[in-house]
Amino acid sequence: MKPYNQSRSVFILAVELLLTLCVCIAIGIANLMVEQNQAAKYTQATAVDYHHLAERYLSVFKVLTVPVKDKLATDPSFDEMQRWLQAHEDIFREAVDKDVYDGFAMTYKGGYAHSWNYGDYSKYDPNTRPWYQQAAKAGGEPVVVAPYLSFLGASKLKADQVVIMTIAQKYSDTISFDLDLKIKKLDAILSQRKTEHAGTSLMLFNKAGLS
Repeated sequence: MKPYNQSRSVFILAVELLLTLCVCIAIGIANLMVEQNQAAKYTQATAVDYHHLAERYLSVFKVLTVPVKDKLATDPSFDEMQRWLQAHEDIFREAVDKDVYDGFAMTYKGGYAHSWNYGDYSKYDPNTRPWYQQAAKAGGEPVVVAPYLSFLGASKLKADQVVIMTIAQKYSDTISFDLDLKIKKLDAILSQRKTEHAGTSLMLFNKAGLS
């Protein structure tokens, strides 16, 4: 009977270990599902806030381009169009928000007209830029280009970093618009939401998985 009792004890121990393992796995899966649900809710809420932010600036863009289109109707020369944009720089800034506005530009008569009055853009090819490429695919509708990190100066120090959102539109076969915005409120979308875990890092990614 002794070998039988030992075998029975081993069997019972194995069953207990198996049950314990199953319980641990079940608890682990349950915790993982809770974390996934929390992450999904967080992501959805963040996406809604970002959508509202983008829609707001889309509306600003549409209003801003009305006088630009009126000026285009007069068929100005390239130099005249650029002078007009630069003369309206302060008006554009106030209309958008002086702390957010970063410039308005457009492709026009083989050149790149822009509202700011610095830099040499004689060799600049806007068709190589993602905002114009995305606008070309949108069938004439304004598009919001995924925010990207830019620098205010050449030092590339953290203090010079700024998140830029570009809104672009292909107006005609040869004319496209772009409005650059310094989206300081993008940080607030993340900072105003706290996770339940200390030390958690939050990052935004675009559809290609790039932060």
